[in-house]
Amino acid sequence: MKADVNIVNGKVWMDKRLPKVGISIKDGKIIAITDKAYLPEAEEKIDANGLLVLPGAIDSHVHSREPGSTEREDLTTITAAAAGGGITTILDMPNNLPPTSTVEAFEAKRKLAESRAIVDFGLYAGAGSENIEEITKLADAGAVAFKTFLAKLAPDRVAEMKGLIILEDGSFIDILREVKKTGLMVCVHAENKEINEYCMNKLQAEGRKNIDAFGDYRPVISEIEGTAKTMCFAKYTGARVNMCHVYAPDAVQLVQDAKNTGADVTCELACNYLFINEDDMANLGPYGCTVPPFRGKDYQESTWKSYLNGEFDIINSDHAPYTKEEMEKGWEDIFAAPPDGSSIEVMFPLLLNEVNKGHLSLARLMESIVERPAQLFGIYPQKGIIGIGSDADLVFVDMNKEKELHGKDLHTKQRLINQYEGWTVKGVPVITMVRGKVVMKDGEIKVNPGYGTFVRPVRQTV
Repeated sequence: MKADVNIVNGKVWMDKRLPKVGISIKDGKIIAITDKAYLPEAEEKIDANGLLVLPGAIDSHVHSREPGSTEREDLTTITAAAAGGGITTILDMPNNLPPTSTVEAFEAKRKLAESRAIVDFGLYAGAGSENIEEITKLADAGAVAFKTFLAKLAPDRVAEMKGLIILEDGSFIDILREVKKTGLMVCVHAENKEINEYCMNKLQAEGRKNIDAFGDYRPVISEIEGTAKTMCFAKYTGARVNMCHVYAPDAVQLVQDAKNTGADVTCELACNYLFINEDDMANLGPYGCTVPPFRGKDYQESTWKSYLNGEFDIINSDHAPYTKEEMEKGWEDIFAAPPDGSSIEVMFPLLLNEVNKGHLSLARLMESIVERPAQLFGIYPQKGIIGIGSDADLVFVDMNKEKELHGKDLHTKQRLINQYEGWTVKGVPVITMVRGKVVMKDGEIKVNPGYGTFVRPVRQTV
């Protein structure tokens, strides 16, 4: 049998090692991994000499903004940015217009993404107080997980949050029970909405609307209380729960305590918390406002320690872009600008740079950005591993290449909004391959929109 592509001379990530082996690919799947002398004949050969050949990264928390707010981002630009950053699969959140909280909206978004995506994609569905009867049907439609918000968002975002918000605690228990029946995870944005609203009203009454007010608007106790409640309800219902963008050390500990008492819970780390702290806010202004807010260096150090120790199960970007016009309003009134983050394309290079510095092991990085996301979201071993029969989703990394990060070089629509402007990284994805086809080479996208395909999870038996 003649292969489509052979990859030779690269160091290939397998079993936490980097043996120098060859890979053969046929019809988008890996069919052989062996010494290059024993590979079957192929139509094409890629020489990976001097490069690491890694399984493609999975960004398990992104916001494409499509359908709806395509002035902020769309399914083509976000997946192009993913390809540019060595990411081969994205899992897209459901707060769109209309929100992906009904089967009709889910099917429409899937068809739209199939015509526009550069890399492969999975879709979250909403699980809120207003759509409990849709949960099982959404799972059957192929949802990769569910998303639930405990905190309210801004009044102008009410429409995109229908079917994602908890209106009262009793319905939260019902939602968790219903999601449990599907075998999928519910991913929870945990903050106390009453605390947030109280603090915002108090700050506005005091006339405080500068950058420094943002951290006080969403105090640490809001995240801690939301996490404590969710852990209590997760243990009570037995639901699979993943905590989104956990940050406060006490919240991280609450998740660990729940794990240790048998709860089926995990937590994720948004990568920006490793690299930015509140000392950067004066320079970043509204572009440094994220949820939960950045805190002091002690929080950043604690986050690094927890990540290196494996307390965070997965790492992702929480890429949530807004327009420059929306963000600029925050310089005058921080409450007028939405929390932002546009890191999907720079996340992997930033982390590879830490590997080069000796601060982070490649094994820990691969576990958190490739292997565990694939396992938790039910797409392993189709994704998340270089193995026979798996999709040939690969990223070729030059660990000796240095690159200065500039927004103008990115593929996201918000390329002018880059929190890492001017940073230098060493360790750069130079080729991204999805199902055996090169989708990015040296920063240039090589396929047309519509190449990316829908990824349906294998659901756990309940």
